[in-house]
Amino acid sequence: MTRSADEPGAAILVVEAALNPARFSRSSMIIRGIFAVVIGLLLTVSPGESAAGIVMGIGFLLILDAAVLLVAAFSAKGRLRTACIVYGILIFLTGAIAFTSPILTGVVWTILIGIWQLVAGIHLLADDLPISRGWARFSGGMAVLTGFLFIVWPAASFLAFAWVGGLLLLVTGASLLIAPLLKPKN
Repeated sequence: MTRSADEPGAAILVVEAALNPARFSRSSMIIRGIFAVVIGLLLTVSPGESAAGIVMGIGFLLILDAAVLLVAAFSAKGRLRTACIVYGILIFLTGAIAFTSPILTGVVWTILIGIWQLVAGIHLLADDLPISRGWARFSGGMAVLTGFLFIVWPAASFLAFAWVGGLLLLVTGASLLIAPLLKPKN
């Protein structure tokens, strides 16, 4: 049964399809695996330059998104027009900064992730959550430690984050390359 994008539950099917590798063709898995391995190798071998390139790519996409919003503002009316203009300008500035200063942007993002981890860790340590108290304390302590390290040493954390991301992409890419060999032919 197929559903249109307007029907309830369609979003769940999209997420389910994206997370289920059995739904992908062999060629798409191989292509995705090759890209993941190449990006993973670049991030692992040269994390600073590769991560900066990824941040520049994100900056470029933000600039394109801002352009679309600003063009959409011409056909919008009232509050929507104002929202498109304000949001488009903010997205453009964010993208321009990311594109022109990728290392600085990566370090700032790392600090923001550190603040998020610190707050999340404190929440886990302080709250009475419906999960194991021991696991909540362990997870909260690790989040506080990670957040502290990201805030105190953001540049080193950014590089480590890129390197670990590279390792993750290598494993994911290898899995995507091996999976078609294990998948029975239809």
